[in-house]
Amino acid sequence: MARIVGIGNPLWDVFAPASSNAEVVARFGRGSVNHLAAREMKEILPRLTEARRVAGGGARNTLAVLAALGQETYLGGAVGDDERGIGYRRALSEAGIADCLASAPREPTGTCVTLMHDTGENTVIVSPGAALELEDVSAAAPREPGVVIFEGFLAPRAGPATSSVEYAVHAGATLVVDLGHPGVAPAAAAVVEAAARRTGSGGARPIVFGTEAEVAAAGGIVRLSASAGVVVEKRGERGAAVYRGGVETALASAVGDADAGGARAAAADAGTAAPGAAAGSSPAAASAGGRGADAVVDSTGAGDVFAGAFLAAWLRGMSDERACELANLAAGMSLSSYGGRLTADQLRVFMDELMSGW
Repeated sequence: MARIVGIGNPLWDVFAPASSNAEVVARFGRGSVNHLAAREMKEILPRLTEARRVAGGGARNTLAVLAALGQETYLGGAVGDDERGIGYRRALSEAGIADCLASAPREPTGTCVTLMHDTGENTVIVSPGAALELEDVSAAAPREPGVVIFEGFLAPRAGPATSSVEYAVHAGATLVVDLGHPGVAPAAAAVVEAAARRTGSGGARPIVFGTEAEVAAAGGIVRLSASAGVVVEKRGERGAAVYRGGVETALASAVGDADAGGARAAAADAGTAAPGAAAGSSPAAASAGGRGADAVVDSTGAGDVFAGAFLAAWLRGMSDERACELANLAAGMSLSSYGGRLTADQLRVFMDELMSGW
């Protein structure tokens, strides 16, 4: 079993329908991404109606998949000494992720609000808060990690970027970098290159995850492959591709395995539904691999779930193609929940597939 340490931005993800929060949408605009100071976020949160809250952040979501599959996982980052920070630490424990978070006494725990439109043009409002206080990741992180997952949103900040590379290289760990967003992808690519230089020819080369837009912003497959051992390009409903040395080694469609897995998870959920509940009312039944406009509850965190599932297969020595198939399965099922989650029944389905070797 590998010791897996994630370094990222611990945030509370808050989801609310745009239709019930028209005043806030009007202020920021449909389809916009906005960064606010903590005091501004404090004013907005009490005004939201029909809001749901889940512990989030890319590294946390990826670790949650691995923890549920029995891996030893830790999350590094920074939260505030406030009620939200206490709640976040509790949520980590409930997910089976060990807490190596730093405390930022002067800043509140970070929040990301997503106002969800029927058209998919969501309004996103982010206030990282305490997460921006992280500098040296090695201060509270466990010794001798086997895998270090680095969240790309941290890449523009020299402190966590440099210390994460040093932490991974010193331990001889495999550094996994999620490019995060096209806006930060060039900085994340620089982290990959720095790790490769420090590792040299004999060490483990980084693994990179990114969407097509993120990979393009980072300089493309050729640039990333010059430093990374593996580049995984996430293509949404079209599945994913894996590259080694710039050469495509696997291409897996999201259609098929994810649909079958979603159907099996739906059947499992239906079998444990409360008396009188319709089988079609379960979240997993709506998932069916995420196909169809009415099947998707929320796509936030699906890429993080994809990365966690791919790494679970990679740690078992599975082929690139099989790892992609399993990652597509998990990501597709996660679309039925808010914030990149797999239900207990979906996890059982995934574990069955992981163990089956098909």
